[in-house]
Amino acid sequence: MELQPERQKGKNPSEPRQVETVSLHTRNPPPSRVGWKTDDTFCFASLWFLRLLGFIYLSAFVSLWVQLDGLIGSNGILPAAEYVEAVRNHFEGRIFSAAIWKAPSAFFFGANDLALHVGCILGCLFSVLLMAAILPPLTALVLWVLYLSFTSVAGTFFGFQWDNLLLEVGLLAVFLPPMRVLPTLKNGWKPRVWVLWLYRFLLFRLMFSSGYVKLRPEGQGENTWANLTAMNFHYETQPLPTVFSWYAHQLPEWFDKTSVGVTLLIQLVIPFFVFGPAICRRTASAILVFLQILILTTGNYCFFNLLAVALCLLLIDDRLFSGFLRGWSCRLEILSPDRQVYRWTRLIFSKCLFALFLLLASYQLIGTLYVPPSFLKPISEMDSAIAPFRSFNSYGLFANMTTSRPEIIVQGSKVGETWQDYEFIYKPGDLNRAPKWNAPHQPRLDWQMWFAALGDVRSSRNQWFLSFVTGLLQGREEVARLLESNPFSTEPPKYIRALVYDYHFTEMESGDINWWRRGEPRLYCPTVTLDESGRLRAQGSNF
Repeated sequence: MELQPERQKGKNPSEPRQVETVSLHTRNPPPSRVGWKTDDTFCFASLWFLRLLGFIYLSAFVSLWVQLDGLIGSNGILPAAEYVEAVRNHFEGRIFSAAIWKAPSAFFFGANDLALHVGCILGCLFSVLLMAAILPPLTALVLWVLYLSFTSVAGTFFGFQWDNLLLEVGLLAVFLPPMRVLPTLKNGWKPRVWVLWLYRFLLFRLMFSSGYVKLRPEGQGENTWANLTAMNFHYETQPLPTVFSWYAHQLPEWFDKTSVGVTLLIQLVIPFFVFGPAICRRTASAILVFLQILILTTGNYCFFNLLAVALCLLLIDDRLFSGFLRGWSCRLEILSPDRQVYRWTRLIFSKCLFALFLLLASYQLIGTLYVPPSFLKPISEMDSAIAPFRSFNSYGLFANMTTSRPEIIVQGSKVGETWQDYEFIYKPGDLNRAPKWNAPHQPRLDWQMWFAALGDVRSSRNQWFLSFVTGLLQGREEVARLLESNPFSTEPPKYIRALVYDYHFTEMESGDINWWRRGEPRLYCPTVTLDESGRLRAQGSNF
């Protein structure tokens, strides 16, 4: 292919900046001009990756916004302002030297309801700007800071792997696009190749680690992944099933075992293809996207599947879009000799940053595979120092398959005799209600109820549950709005208790008109009320 430098008429040919126009439908695009060897360009895929990332950020901020007051508002379950005040007191006012580094958040300068809502508004605004690819490096940086700020003050409600994944993807997005106000395929858009390689390694870690942890021995229990029985339980025991989960649960056992085998094969073998030539990368992208579609159809995992699909998009080079992009071109900047100092400065900075990011990401993978050796202690200390920023993480989804589904039913009463159920919006409750679809929205209270059912109400991990119950007893409207129905909308109950049932999908051949069936109840939280000082106590004793 011939490259023809594009110059404006009347300009001096010795001007410092030139631009090459590279047709995107060529069969042999040129290598990178900044010192990173590559045979393909990824202009189109990287542009739409950032737009998809902007949509993911938008869905995350909108999802948080509609739950904000009930979760971390001043009258919420875990008020962010109280957390910030506790951190301030712990570090005795050393905000910049200690507090912000240990729990980085812009809300240390103000975590009232107005500041939190402004944070969500800014998050939505900058998400739209990223979708429009307007000054993408700065826009991506603002979004990363905003999302990190919420994760730092929201505690339990932001402790999910996809929250970490969004922060890791978001940090790399700061360095992916060129510094342009409105870069397009015809106006200087070219992704940085070293960032593309880091994204490939991130996709590899995400998928391979998720396959590896499934086969890693855990405790004394039966490994349902190793004996191919995991899908016998997965559809009904996952946190928030979809309506398609019920139908998938009806599939024969041979199909379930085949599904487990195929899943393990995809997650343990296909990730290596992302480092191969174009045909391998395209194959890996197609297979991994197909897996995400299956997961998305049969389970509500918020925006995780969209993030995985976005990473797969970066495996597709411009040649694959040759027919669709006929007539489009990617303009690549060429630096003249008198700008070589700038070129080498940028190149050295890029390679140093690449080495640092690769080192930290590799340490996370090593930690997943085995205990890091002692000679990696300096890296371990570096990893611990930056851990609060949650931008270099280990992954391992569905490592342990739960084989039962304990479900908490919260009940209230005015006199302690007749009990009425609180119905949640998405989690199972009413046996006749079909599972709902909520992705990419994440109902964070419903998710936490699933984890709470696996533990004990008195454990430190479930202290938020007692705060939730206190909010219901106090009649806080912000907390009640997180539920689908409040049987005590006019006056709060005097007593609350929580029972736990074992839930199962009904069988198609049984003819049962319900979606769920459940066994006998067990006590999860004893009957509690508020004392004269407003503190929670169990009947007859302090709780």
